[in-house]
Amino acid sequence: MTGYTCNIGTEARNLEIGMKKAQAVSYYLQNKGIESNHVHLFSRGESESLVPNTPAENRPLTKRVTLPLVDR
Repeated sequence: MTGYTCNIGTEARNLEIGMKKAQAVSYYLQNKGIESNHVHLFSRGESESLVPNTPAENRPLTKRVTLPLVDR
């Protein structure tokens, strides 16, 4: 899973925040019975926005965690 942020803050801080978002979702899934070895964490920080970060109303749309599902 991959965590994303808006463009407020430094790139390094946004990568850190993106990772913390992904970790939070991972912990939630582990508490629901998903094994941790089935989850891979990444952060893209402020890169790959869904929409431009301006106006400010768009920023919540860029703060997200994506979870691709892989059928094995």
